[in-house]
This record gives sequence, C-alpha cells and structure tokens, in this order.
Amino acid sequence: KLLYIAPELYDANQPPFDAFALDVWACGVILFLLLTGAPPWDPAVGPRESDVRYQYVRDGRMRDLLAAWGITLNDQAVDLLMRLLDADPRTRITIPEIDRHPWWTRLANAN
Repeated sequence: KLLYIAPELYDANQPPFDAFALDVWACGVILFLLLTGAPPWDPAVGPRESDVRYQYVRDGRMRDLLAAWGITLNDQAVDLLMRLLDADPRTRITIPEIDRHPWWTRLANAN
C-alpha cells in the first residue's frame, strides 16, 4: 500500500535503505491513523511532495496539520508521531528510542 511507503523509497539518489527505518515509518502511519482516524496524506499516492498534508509532516508542522483538522493530541503523542514520520531516515527515531519515548513508556506502564 502506498500509504505506508517511506519517502526515501521514492528517491533514486538515496543510499541503500534501512529496513528498520522503513518499518518505523510504517508504524508512524499506523499510529497516526489510530490516534486521528484519518490518513496523514492521500492513501492513493503515498507521501508525495505535491501533497500539502505531506509537506506539513515533512516540515515538522504536525501540530499545524492537526489543528487545521480540529484534532487535539497531547504533546508527547505529537512528538512521537513527528519522530516516527521524520522524512529523513537518518534522523528518524529508532526502535530502542521508541521504547524509551515518554508517550510509549507512560502507555506501557499504565498496564
């Protein structure tokens, strides 16, 4: 599904991809869907430069996108989403970092 494809896969000039970074991106899309009830960009084409919604996410303006949609999430959830959906795979959050993220640890410790 194009909705889950990380942007680095569209760029032929990118070095070989990191499969873990791709999985983290896909998890970010899923978490976005779960928390907002909507896809972050057009599911028919995936994260494309021409999609204004993707531009918001790519440029670190997730809060602006959510506000435009009338969606309120706590700061930790927005931070995790922004780090999961970081367009640069080199700076995207890693799985061990997710495990230590405050939003995740709070949720994990709630049970």
